[in-house]
Amino acid sequence: GGAATPREPVAPLATVSPVAPDPGPPPVKAKPGDMAADGPIDAGPAVIRPDEVVPAFDVTSVGGEHFSSGDIVGQEPFIVVFFATWCPVCELKMPIVERAFSQVLDPLGDAKPKVLLVSYDDEDSWDKVAGYLAHHQIEGSLIRAEENRAFARAYDPFNGFPLVLVVGRDGVIAELQMGSKPRHEAALVDVLRAVTAPASD
Repeated sequence: GGAATPREPVAPLATVSPVAPDPGPPPVKAKPGDMAADGPIDAGPAVIRPDEVVPAFDVTSVGGEHFSSGDIVGQEPFIVVFFATWCPVCELKMPIVERAFSQVLDPLGDAKPKVLLVSYDDEDSWDKVAGYLAHHQIEGSLIRAEENRAFARAYDPFNGFPLVLVVGRDGVIAELQMGSKPRHEAALVDVLRAVTAPASD
């Protein structure tokens, strides 16, 4: 005998369509006062658009590396990841990114494409960024959004994160993922494999 277990009333679950996509948590918007919130999103001369070559850029990493679109766009694929250490959805997304990178990019060694890791962290949380990336085992060139505002506005015109952009060899966006959804991992793996495949001349 004994009381019924609380697991019995499962009937309401049957009304949920099993094919309904899981929307996942919504992406985080920049905090008021953050660099991305201090001007109109379309303030830059150009922003990313589907089926168009991505905007020109010049950015410098915290390690002093300089990246120019003239050296990259249309010549090799590259990846941009926007995040912040205080963003709860980023905490869900980073393991997805890490697994996709380790599966596809790590075996490429020196031939793997450039990865630009763009942090929205400000002085309040900047000291946590290196440990955050090490914890999630994500490697790339670290960019401060607040020091590269034109780039952040052009490549994250949605003013939200996490945002993962994969740009193909042709300079056009091959994949854009906002937020974190279960299906993102397989999609990211497929796109990374496609853009890093040897070019067929």
